[in-house]
Amino acid sequence: MSREDYVSNFVRNTLGLPIGYDFGLSSSDMNTIAEYLSGSKSPERVFDAPVNSVLNTIKSEILDERLGSGKPFVRKALWPEGVDFASALTHDADRLTAPLSRVMKVRKRFSLSLMIKRILSLDDPYWNIEKMVNLEAGLNFTSSFYLLVHDYNLNGRRDYIKSIAAKGWDVGLHGSFGTHESAERMREDFSVFEKETGEKPKGIREHYLKFDPSKTWQIMEDLGFMYDTTWGFNQKPGFRAGVCFPYHPPSSDFEPLNILELPLVLMDTSLWGYMHLQEEEGFAEVEQAISKVKEHNGLFTILWHQEALQMKGGRLYPRILKRLAGENCFVSNAEKIAEWWLSRERSELRESKRGKSFSYTVQPKDKRLVIDADCPKGYKLKVQGECRVISSSENSAEIAGNGEGKITIEVP
Repeated sequence: MSREDYVSNFVRNTLGLPIGYDFGLSSSDMNTIAEYLSGSKSPERVFDAPVNSVLNTIKSEILDERLGSGKPFVRKALWPEGVDFASALTHDADRLTAPLSRVMKVRKRFSLSLMIKRILSLDDPYWNIEKMVNLEAGLNFTSSFYLLVHDYNLNGRRDYIKSIAAKGWDVGLHGSFGTHESAERMREDFSVFEKETGEKPKGIREHYLKFDPSKTWQIMEDLGFMYDTTWGFNQKPGFRAGVCFPYHPPSSDFEPLNILELPLVLMDTSLWGYMHLQEEEGFAEVEQAISKVKEHNGLFTILWHQEALQMKGGRLYPRILKRLAGENCFVSNAEKIAEWWLSRERSELRESKRGKSFSYTVQPKDKRLVIDADCPKGYKLKVQGECRVISSSENSAEIAGNGEGKITIEVP
C-alpha cells in the first residue's frame, strides 16, 4: 500500500465515511498524518492535536461540499450509541505487593492510619486491584490491568485475576524492559503471561512507556496482540500521536498493521513524579485532559497505577471515576474500546443515488452503531429493516443501526 492510500484509509475509517465518498488531501495534510501516526513526529505543546485538526478540516470541507450541492452528509458516529467521547480505564501493575521495609521508606506517601494497618498486617497498600474493581463495578465500569509477569508471579492471586477476567475486566501484558526492541524478550514475557493466567494477552503496555516506533509495533504485531496503549508522554499529559482516536500504525512501507494503537493521554506519575503537582493541581490537569478530548469527541485513555490507589495523588482515582460517570461518555476497558473500534471499521455503510433520493445500506457489526446525517432543509427521511430513527431536526438526523437496514434521504 502506498503512503497516500494508508492516509486516505485512515481518514475514511476515522470519519466513518460511506463507501464511495470522495475527498481531497493536500500534500501538507498527507505529511502531517503520516509523520504523526508513524511516530516520527510528536507535538511540542500540551494537547496539540495536529492530526485531529486535519480531520476536522476534511470533515468540514466534505460537509460544505455535500450540503452546498444539495446532498446529505452521512457517516458512522464515532462511539457506541452516539455518545460524545470515550474513555479507556487502564492500570499498570508494576508491583502487586511490597515488604514492610519498602513501605516504611515511602511512608510519607500514605496516611498514618494506613501505615498502622500495614504494620499490623491488616492492609497491603500496594495491593489495590480488588479495591479498583469494586470502585469501577459500582459505576458499571470495567478497566484493564497490565501485569509485569517478568518481575513477579501471581501466586495466591492467580484465581482472583482469572475471576475478574471472567467478569469482563481486561487483563493484559505489561512488557518488561527490553521487550520494546527485542522480539525474543517479548516472546518470553508473552509465554510467561500465558503460563501464569492460562490465556494469551490481547493488549499490552510497555513498562515506563519504552517504545521504538520503528520496531515495537511490528514486534507486537508478529505476536498477534489486538491492541497497544503505550504511545504517550511520560513527562506530561497530551496527544503524542497528534490524535486522540484509535488507529492502525503503519509498517515501514505504510501497510496498516492489524494491531490497534489506543493513544495514551494521561498517566498518574506524570502529575506527581515529573510535574511535581499537588493533588488539586493534578486533578485540574485531569479535568483539562477530559475537556480537550471531549472537544475532539475522542478517546481519553488514562493510566492510573494500581499500587498508587492509596497513595497521595493516587487516591484521586475515585473522584476521576465519578467525574467520568457524569459525562455522556462510553467508559470501558481498553479491550472493549478496541473491539468497538474494530467493529465500527467493519460495519458497512454504502451510498447509492437515484434522482433526488440518496440511499444508504447499513450492515453493522455492533448493534450500538449510530448513523449521523446532515441534510439539506426540506429533506424527507425513511428507514427500513432494523434501523430506527433516534432523533431528527430540520437539517439533521440520528439513526440507530440496530441491524441490517436501509436509510433513504430524499432532498428537495
